[in-house]
Amino acid sequence: MKFIIVTFIGYLFLTVKLLDAFCIYNNLNPEEATFWIRQEPDNAGWNYFSRFKRTDLAPGESACCPYNNSDCVRPQTKDAILHLVIRRKRWGEVETEKGIVISFPGGGSVTFSSGTDSPFKFLINVYNADGSPFDYDYRFDEQAGSY
Repeated sequence: MKFIIVTFIGYLFLTVKLLDAFCIYNNLNPEEATFWIRQEPDNAGWNYFSRFKRTDLAPGESACCPYNNSDCVRPQTKDAILHLVIRRKRWGEVETEKGIVISFPGGGSVTFSSGTDSPFKFLINVYNADGSPFDYDYRFDEQAGSY
């Protein structure tokens, strides 16, 4: 019985800690693309190798980084504006020649979902830490997130 209580308390603690993070969600269908994503240097930590990065964020997966970790969000606040480079991948190859750079809040979330009614061939939604929509900026950049 003690094990169950300790496990539950640990799970609860971990869940609450993950709420203090920004998260990226790939909500595309399984037959659709994976994503190569990398945080841009502005408001990221000083260590290049500790910056947030995922080389294969597959459909149905998510990735988070705590905003109280200075490697993820240098000012360690949920309202700090960060930038993320996104490159769509299909069958293991990068599909987009130019990286898509979007802005998002340090405690917020970014979701990719199916749809073509956007300049990206998929939909991007960005939210603040409280779940309200965030009016993000984007740009296309050939050199952003070069790997």
